[in-house]
Amino acid sequence: MSKINLIDLQKRKFQASYLAWFVFTKNIKVRLSSCIEVQTLYCIYGIDKLGNRQVLGMFFENENDNRFWLEVFEDFKARNAQNVLFIVTPNNRNLERCVKIVYNSIRVVHSPDSIIESITKYFSDKPSRALRTSFKNLFLAKDLQALELELQFFKDKYIDNKVILMLLGRKELEIKKFYQYSYDIRKFLYPYYALHEFKKFLNKLNTLDNLSCSINEIIEFCLPYINHFELGRTQYKSEWLNLISIFYETFSNEMEVYI
Repeated sequence: MSKINLIDLQKRKFQASYLAWFVFTKNIKVRLSSCIEVQTLYCIYGIDKLGNRQVLGMFFENENDNRFWLEVFEDFKARNAQNVLFIVTPNNRNLERCVKIVYNSIRVVHSPDSIIESITKYFSDKPSRALRTSFKNLFLAKDLQALELELQFFKDKYIDNKVILMLLGRKELEIKKFYQYSYDIRKFLYPYYALHEFKKFLNKLNTLDNLSCSINEIIEFCLPYINHFELGRTQYKSEWLNLISIFYETFSNEMEVYI
């Protein structure tokens, strides 16, 4: 596979169909004129029917432009992306509204990762590995009954941390909503390790001596990692074929365009 460059990333033709697009964010320090500001970087990647990963784009959202996300998704469609089954995204009403306009039948899922971050952002220290694992387990229990056990285990473990328990209580309904899907589909919709590693790389942007001042500079810096990221597969082939069968059984009408 040839390495992509900046023009490739911004102009290349996409696959016709994706099982899911994943949207995640990272706060990035950028230099604007003589000031340093923190902006939210949006990254979007997709997984196609063969399990291949493809980075679709990186953006700074223009919150003053209601058409910003509409133009992003219209551009995706013009570049051949015709069908998408899921989009897993942070809670962003404008993004969700725009993607539904362009892809009417797409299923919007609020990202487990962003739900977790909506809790951990209130802590001054970086969440421990144990805490991150405990949160991950809340989304990947075998079923709702197992989730109730995980919730109780979590509450017992952090019984002295009233803030965590209060914030978790606010998000319980969103966590349980994720369980409308089977375990295998939930595991696919929450690529924990892929997101963790990508965000870990993006942390390097905040340690640069010369902070980036444009989205193109940021993409150029990320290109070596993006090329590495796209070489990785979602699952082993045998596991992937089993997952595709599960998708076909669950979403038989929509999956006709993928097979």
